[in-house]
Amino acid sequence: MANLNLDHFLIGTADLEKAVEWFATLTGVTPGFGGIHPGAGTANYLVSLGNGSYLELIGSIPGEKPRGLGKAFAGFQQPGLFWFATGSIELSEQSKALTDLGMATAGPFTGRRRSSDGRELTWDILEIGKHSFGGCLPFMIDWKDTPHPSATVQPAVSFNLFEVAHPHAAHLQKIYRALGLDMEAHEGVSQLELILDTPRGRVSITGNGSMPWFKSTKYSVFNPGSTSE
Repeated sequence: MANLNLDHFLIGTADLEKAVEWFATLTGVTPGFGGIHPGAGTANYLVSLGNGSYLELIGSIPGEKPRGLGKAFAGFQQPGLFWFATGSIELSEQSKALTDLGMATAGPFTGRRRSSDGRELTWDILEIGKHSFGGCLPFMIDWKDTPHPSATVQPAVSFNLFEVAHPHAAHLQKIYRALGLDMEAHEGVSQLELILDTPRGRVSITGNGSMPWFKSTKYSVFNPGSTSE
């Protein structure tokens, strides 16, 4: 199986506009508006990290009453790293690898975002269900014919390091290897850490990977109606 690449990193926030200000103060770079996810009640801002990866700030649509998945981000008292995505063009292979481990999957299904210029962008997503690793396990994305977000703007910050820690690191590592993800899981308290090189120096963004709305069930975070295995 071809190795997966680190596609993007997700920062959850209860207030997208304040999160943009926070990131700009921290790094000296202002994220650009990505667009709205139809039906999910969420919107995002993006920062290219170069080399095919980017950072996504996601929360409720600014100026609207939280709804759908957007309600889940109300619990983020401050912006926090909570999940990551890996890029793949072989989602069926990843799905089989997970099934062989006795794990459930959701998808592949099509995700959508309406960009700031009104275009609808689409992609395919595969998620992992029925587990207790939270955001320490990625979801997998195939951008198909949609231009990759990292290529839409000139990168002003760059990726330095991404690390995951978890109390059951050995089990987590087994899943990484089965998926073709060349990354080490470290023993410790559950944590995601992303280190970036920015105009204001090297910065660390962390989170514990908590996704309380996921509840280790067999549904898709971004498409609750999907229950495939």
